[in-house]
Amino acid sequence: NIRRLPMDSFGLALLLTSASGLTVKPALLPPPRSIATPSVATKTAPFEAAYGLHKPRINEPRMAGTDSDTASRAGAALQMAVYDDARQRSARAPRRWPAASKWVLAAAAAAALVQCDLGGLLAAYNSALHDWPFSTKALSTGITYVLSDLTAQALERRAVASSSGGSRQGITLSAAGSESKLRVGRALRFGAVGLLWVGPLLAGWFQLMEHFVPGRSAGAVTRKLILDQLVQGPFMIGTMYLLTGVSGGLATGRGFGRSLRQARRTAEQQLAPTWVRSVFVWAPVQALQQLFVPLQHRVLVANGVSYFWDTYLANKMGGEDES
Repeated sequence: NIRRLPMDSFGLALLLTSASGLTVKPALLPPPRSIATPSVATKTAPFEAAYGLHKPRINEPRMAGTDSDTASRAGAALQMAVYDDARQRSARAPRRWPAASKWVLAAAAAAALVQCDLGGLLAAYNSALHDWPFSTKALSTGITYVLSDLTAQALERRAVASSSGGSRQGITLSAAGSESKLRVGRALRFGAVGLLWVGPLLAGWFQLMEHFVPGRSAGAVTRKLILDQLVQGPFMIGTMYLLTGVSGGLATGRGFGRSLRQARRTAEQQLAPTWVRSVFVWAPVQALQQLFVPLQHRVLVANGVSYFWDTYLANKMGGEDES
């Protein structure tokens, strides 16, 4: 009866593979056969047009030469199962950015950076800083946090793709809509922490230190550095663990109480090692800031370094969204 089914060589191969219990990976599908002119089937059903499959009908008329209607219906039902399985596997196949596309995007970004007027951007930033000092610093911090989290997600997905045998030539992008919403939500939540908490905290903290410990002498810079690393550093890191944990838990439906307890446990476990690493990163940066950077630009310079540091923090703190 298999010989009598309306099936081409690809469908027969899928049928035999399915019957033998093997798994057909979407990457192993044969290349689509070329189609000279787009047909209606190509526009409405590209999968069927590319691979020559057609969805069988259970109640289609019995073919000539078939011994029984039952055998024909059973064969058509089996072919429909193979067809649906192949279509589902094709829909679940991950989309990838080829390496060439990444280099093109990087070159375009570099060209845009070279062509942009850095002096004009700095003048616009100084103007906004003069009119809205806290809002400008908070907004720049929020944007930095969103970019850091997106970078962390890209690195996480690349690491997962590499460890699972995926291609090292690109970054895996999920085709699932729910996962895409979760990832965008995670980046926006991390950006909200920077916008509403870290940015205003840093702006106020720098002004507070400058008020109580003014000057750029060696003693003043040393006292500011000690205060920054022993007081502000642990406080900011601990509150960030709490805020990201609670917001991530609420987004995944865990409730406020359960999210807060989980965030506290995570902060207790991760605060000390994260703070030690932050000292090695931020102590030299803050020393140079106190010596050479004007007060109004310290948050901006901190955000430039913070992009790389916050990518690390987003990787450490973003796991709450997927747990």
